Amino acid sequence: MLNALFPERPLIRFDRDAITSARKAVHAVQEFQSATRPIIIGTDLINEHPSLHAQFACVVHVDNMFTYADYMVPERIWSTITNIRERSTQLMIQTHIPDDRIWQHFIGGTEDIFFSDERRGREIASLPPFTNLLRVTPPMPSERAHRIVSRFIEICTQQGVPAVITDTHLAPDEKRRAVWDIQFPADAWEKHADAIAPIVDKFPPDWTLVMNPQRDL
Repeated sequence: MLNALFPERPLIRFDRDAITSARKAVHAVQEFQSATRPIIIGTDLINEHPSLHAQFACVVHVDNMFTYADYMVPERIWSTITNIRERSTQLMIQTHIPDDRIWQHFIGGTEDIFFSDERRGREIASLPPFTNLLRVTPPMPSERAHRIVSRFIEICTQQGVPAVITDTHLAPDEKRRAVWDIQFPADAWEKHADAIAPIVDKFPPDWTLVMNPQRDL
């Protein structure tokens, strides 16, 4: 569609389907920088290349990020739009919820209030950094996976390690993994390190375990 609207302007794709190697990324950046009035269209992969600057930038479909079941979503949105704003002269954001607090803080320049509210919200909801969150993912959803997680919680309780499942992302079919988020008090890993390590080692080797899946504020 863009080619039809702007046939005289070079169109460069910058997503993981088009940029499959570091060499292709360098080539695409150089092409964009040397072309006359080029248009670059891509995903958040653009943010990984700080040398990309544009006179006008537009962020579309950002509302889709609000549907993710992830406590880091507001910060991820903030980081994305802030990085793009710093590398463009003009920025347009497509959204169906213009009154959301993210946009109000972004437009008002009240970044400190935004992050203060995020931190307070995490404290109320007992999320990192006020707790530790262990995300466990089996290679595929199954009843056996459910039993393994339940047994993990049982052993933690027997060893005096406070642990509770706070969220379960169930898979509707076998093409998607089931994921369990297990919450521990913020100081649990220091107080119970000797007890936790052998319990964690009981997970099968093909499982994925991630502590505090996203970085903290």
